[in-house]
Amino acid sequence: MDQFNIPDSPKLPQKEVETPTTKIPTELGALLDLDDEEDDDEMDIDTIISNKEKIPINNFKQFEHSDSLPENSEGEDELPENVLNSSIPKDSNYITPMMDFCDPIRAPIDSLNPFGENSTLLSSEPIPIILKDGLNIKNLNDLQIQKLNDYIDNKVMTIRRGFVKYLSSREDEENVGLEFNKLITQIDDIIEFIWYAMSQFKGIPTIYHANIIVDTSIETMFGNEFADMKEILNNSIKPPSMILITNDESNVKNLELPNNIDSSSFVSYYITIIGDLIDYIVKYDLNTFTDWILLLRLVAKLDNVLSIIIDYSSLKGNNLIITTEKIRIASIIQRTKIVLVGLFDKFLRSLGLEQIESHRKIIDNFQIYLGEAYEGLTDRTST
Repeated sequence: MDQFNIPDSPKLPQKEVETPTTKIPTELGALLDLDDEEDDDEMDIDTIISNKEKIPINNFKQFEHSDSLPENSEGEDELPENVLNSSIPKDSNYITPMMDFCDPIRAPIDSLNPFGENSTLLSSEPIPIILKDGLNIKNLNDLQIQKLNDYIDNKVMTIRRGFVKYLSSREDEENVGLEFNKLITQIDDIIEFIWYAMSQFKGIPTIYHANIIVDTSIETMFGNEFADMKEILNNSIKPPSMILITNDESNVKNLELPNNIDSSSFVSYYITIIGDLIDYIVKYDLNTFTDWILLLRLVAKLDNVLSIIIDYSSLKGNNLIITTEKIRIASIIQRTKIVLVGLFDKFLRSLGLEQIESHRKIIDNFQIYLGEAYEGLTDRTST
């Protein structure tokens, strides 16, 4: 039998050896300040704090609640007036992130965005539609509907081709394709045509957004500057055929429509247009208030016509617009609202300080208009 070399067992550890104590030289100890008698490490923390020099606090913006403000340096019960003025203002709709759990939590008292402030009708209220058999339209046969669809398809593609030409020539000295006001004009033409094809009702009624659609409200804001805008505005977007809702309740009217609108195939074109509009506007430089009025008027017209279609469909109980289309609309308009805010911030950054100050009230109004963009559809498509 072969012999194997068995390794030796490892040696047991040696007995612990106590290391010799080493004294630090006196000179080095003095330099290190190792005297235990003068060591402050074991001092009471309250003693250390009390020995610190008290520095007065002059900036009270860091305090959210008045009860967390520092005591008056003079020991008085009342706080200095400038302290109270610098605290965060209380708002009935605002809950501070640093609130105590014992603080009462209240639901918002006021509507965050009362729609329009230019109308007696809120965006969440149904449009007062009256269906009249006397206005009934002649039903289109399949061939006629197909011809209309082909015409609309061609118009939509023409707009897209013009937009692509504009993109390809932006760097050239001579632009070709669709300039912004021409783009708005062509889109306005097609949305008016679709509404007429559906209802044989000439002109899209203005239910909401009269504050941006009607010239008088814009003229009031801009004064003499409006004269330079008026021609471009009137040549780019058709004025409203009727304004149903006004500030004067005695002038509130009902929207009379045919009782047999059922051309649901046209609704998809509106959804296509509001989707394409996002891609268009991000590529243009909206450098003037006129550009913004044109854009907001177009958005207002789309909001009005689609709100009418949704309310009509609910009233009739038909499938003029289906749930899937509402979901698509909801997604598109939320993206659009975000894009609009970003583009308007970019526009404001392009203005000089003097322009901003001279147009401060106008800018505030436009920020309200941006908040109201597609508000009718937001209320009708949100779940």
